[in-house]
This record gives sequence, structure tokens and C-alpha cells, in this order.
Amino acid sequence: MDYSLLEETMLHIRTFPELHNQSFFFERTELGLCACFAGRACLLSGLQVVLARPGMGGSVVYRGLPQSAFPVARDLLGLTHDQARNLFTPLNTTQMLELKVKDLVNGSPLRTYNEYLPELP
Repeated sequence: MDYSLLEETMLHIRTFPELHNQSFFFERTELGLCACFAGRACLLSGLQVVLARPGMGGSVVYRGLPQSAFPVARDLLGLTHDQARNLFTPLNTTQMLELKVKDLVNGSPLRTYNEYLPELP
């Protein structure tokens, strides 16, 4: 697992909340290129985005080919498919992402969505 990239992605989301949108891998806005957790991990890894239609897209150039951001981010972060699905879901708030990244970095298993709700302020 790439703990450094997990923490760097979370730091970027905290520092630039206006560039975070958990609902889309990538979204072009007047503020710049917004991204979800998976998309931001790809961007922080230096990958080029391929927008599928004006404003939004889910592909990055990885190993010379356009590929879906989900499996690329999963592989870059060193996550299992289930961990990636849990972390990348559009339902996650920034606070939930913080808790999930903390669990991953601490070696704890990710819990279900509802199990994170009682911990939120």
C-alpha cells in the first residue's frame, strides 16, 4: 500500500476542497480540474487526464494507454478491489475519507459506510 500517496491525496483534498468532487473522477470547472479521491491520486502521480466529454471524464493515460481511473488509482495506491470500492464511493464525505485513510494507514480494515457515520461530528 502506498501510504504516502494516500496521505498526500487526503492532504490535497483538505487543502483545496474547491477542487474535490467525490461524484466524478474528473470535472472541469472554472476553478480548475476537480477530482474525486481516485482521480486526485492519479493526478498527484503525474498522469494525464483524458476527458470523455466536455467537463467530465474518467480516463487517464497509464502505461501509454487511456484507462479507467478506478483500476489505475487502485493499483497506484496498492488497494484491493474492495478497499478501492469502499474508499472511492461517491457517498463518502471528506470527513469519511479522513477516517478511512486513517484506518488504511493504521492497518485497520475499512468498515461499511454506516459504521463511519457515528464517528462524524
